[in-house]
Formats: sequence, C-alpha cells, structure tokens
Amino acid sequence: MNRRKLLSHLLVLTALVAPVAQAHDFKAGDLRIDHPYATPSRPGMSTGSVYFRGIRNTGSTADRLLSASTPAADSVEIHRMQMVKGGQGEVMQMRAEPSLEIPAGATVVMKHGTTDGYHLMLIGLKAPLNDGDRFPVTLRFEKAGTHVVNVWVQTPRNASHETGHGAHAGTDAQQIADAMKRQFDRPEAPLSVAPVVIVGDAAVAGWSQQGKGGRALLRKEKAGWAIHVCAGKGLTQADVLEMSGLPKAQAAEMTRAVAKAEAGLAPAQRALFDSFDGVIKVGGEGAPANGHGPHAAPAHKH
Repeated sequence: MNRRKLLSHLLVLTALVAPVAQAHDFKAGDLRIDHPYATPSRPGMSTGSVYFRGIRNTGSTADRLLSASTPAADSVEIHRMQMVKGGQGEVMQMRAEPSLEIPAGATVVMKHGTTDGYHLMLIGLKAPLNDGDRFPVTLRFEKAGTHVVNVWVQTPRNASHETGHGAHAGTDAQQIADAMKRQFDRPEAPLSVAPVVIVGDAAVAGWSQQGKGGRALLRKEKAGWAIHVCAGKGLTQADVLEMSGLPKAQAAEMTRAVAKAEAGLAPAQRALFDSFDGVIKVGGEGAPANGHGPHAAPAHKH
C-alpha cells in the first residue's frame, strides 16, 4: 500500500473512531448520564466535587439517585448548593440531600459554577484530583439500578473568567468543609460536614462524627476560612453568635439562614447537632487545647 492510500485509510479510520473516543456518556435503564466530570482539587484539600452535564430521564416514570461511591474517596454525598435571599442580601447554603429526583422526561443538570444546583461531594480524597485523571464512580438509582461511570478530571473552560456567587460560593463551601476536616477528621473517625451556611464573612457548619455532632462557627480570614467556635444549639441563637463576634444584624441573619437550611433535616440529625455541650472558643486557626476534635472537653466554655 503506497503512502497516499495508507494516509487515506488512516483518515477514514480516525473519522470512524474519533466520535467513539470523544463520547463520554452512559446508559442506565431509561437514564442517559452525560459527561461525568470533576474539577481538579486544590493543594491540601481532602474534598472534591463531581458534576454532570446532565442526567436525562427518557422514561415515563420518575427515578431517583439514592447514593454514590468511589474508590477515590472515603465517602460520597449528594449536596445541594443554593443562594437564598436574606435581610443582608443573598445567603449561600450547602447541605447534604438524602437523594436526587430525576423527573420523567426531564434532564437534571449538575453543573460546576451554578448558584442553585446539585453535585456529588467527595469526602476524604485518597489522592489529589489532577487535570486529566480518570476514576470510577458507582451510582445507585431507585429504578435504573447500580451503574459505574467514568469521571474525567478537567478544568472548566471558563474557570479563569468565573465571577459571581456560583464559583465563589462553591469554593467557600468546600474550603469550610476542608478546614473542619484538616483539624478533626481521622481515618478511624471520618467527619461529615453539612449543611454549610455562609452569611458575609461568617459561616455555620453542622458536623457529625462517630455518633456525635455539633456546629462550628467559622470566619473568613486572609489565609482562608478558620474555625472560631464549636458549639451545639447555641450557634442557632443570635445572642451566642453576637458573643462570638458577629454584628447584631449578621447574627440575626445567620440565625434565620441556619434555621432554613436545617428545616429539611431529619429531627434526629438536628438533635445530633444540638447535643454538643457548651461553647468552645477555638480562636481562629488554632485547634482546641486538647486537639482531639470538636467534641472533646472544652478549653474555654461560656
């Protein structure tokens, strides 16, 4: 075969193979899962996020994403990020959801950088997520069953131009979860952080660990988000938030925002957050004096 014919055959073969090589969607019963992807993780972070261009339900009945898992992380949670209006402007809320409905004939988009949407939160990354990496995620649906998809790690095309609440809020929520995990997460006792509520430069995050739980107040400092106070029911009360350093108006807004974010939680989960005894002043980026986690005996107590 001469060189011209060989080149011609190669071009035809490339044309046939390229669409297959570029295709990145999966079929799960009546569901079409389009382009699962994750964003690269930042240095030192133990959390990551997985998104989808869309999960389309071609069937006549609704389905539901019940859970997900991956060998790339200790656990995976379905999270919703939402901007809601408050007395001081928009407030960001991120919380774990028990499942995600996919209505019949509809497409659920789980896209990076949106101000109101869902994503899969990877908790306890086994290794950093680098641009170009691939890893499997197992999705369990109510009707479509269990299916494995291949997730591509990629930098979003508009990452360098992102502005507004979507990119900023998502980054802050992940930084808050990671700040908590850096101090208190342990291999034998993984820490779950959600919901996260941000009002201005302050945030209240619910946490649970080995059957114990509570809430943490964080403030945004020059070096990033830092834990200032660990408490229970107190961080749902404006007077405790004021004593912890929040201005009166911000404390009142935080109280309303936390109540709204936790309204959909099971009573047992809210009771777990309330069960933390006392108020521990952490003092910015420093850990409690004993350094054994947010449920340890307080160094300072109101």
